[in-house]
Amino acid sequence: MTFKIISLRHALLPMLMALLSTGAIFAHGDEEHGESKAKAAKKDESADTDYTCSMHSSVHAKQPGKCPTCGMALTAVHQEEHKAAAEAPTTDLQKTWAMVQEQHAALDHAIENKELAKVHEFAFAIRDLLKKMPALSSALSAEDRKKLDGAVERSAGIAAGLDESGDAGQQKATEEQEGRLDKLLHYIASLYPKGTLGAEDDHKEHGDANRKHE
Repeated sequence: MTFKIISLRHALLPMLMALLSTGAIFAHGDEEHGESKAKAAKKDESADTDYTCSMHSSVHAKQPGKCPTCGMALTAVHQEEHKAAAEAPTTDLQKTWAMVQEQHAALDHAIENKELAKVHEFAFAIRDLLKKMPALSSALSAEDRKKLDGAVERSAGIAAGLDESGDAGQQKATEEQEGRLDKLLHYIASLYPKGTLGAEDDHKEHGDANRKHE
């Protein structure tokens, strides 16, 4: 009887070892399969990611880096988000105002980092964009159109002041001129009904206060 039990153990031992070995192989295979899927997903995500500047939406790159225009770090945006933004309905007025905001943010960044040699570039870009707004603002009342024309005219003087102080390397004077421009943009935004200028219309509350003093 003892001999039979020992023989049975010897017979079962190879089978048990084989089962354990097979289980380890399957487990290892599942682990490798999981790692492969994770790598493939990461690769797909990387291929689907674009890098852009929050202040200059025309700047795009496939790798992280800095914006060649303002020097700010590029942010990751999925291509699906780019597509949704591109398909969103936007008027010419909204596009122009969005570009004004981009250039204004770039101007802020340049002044904050004491890169005054770049100031004139952004100041004149804002001035030229604002000049386009009256022709795109036919929905405004005659009174508000007149106010807009006056604001656009004042922007030319502020841009000239920014150019002069920036080229002279005068940090304080440049900051003061930028403060005047900021108030002017608030004022311009206040002339439009809420939402008219699109997602970038974030000066309404401040603009109403400025409007009283114009």
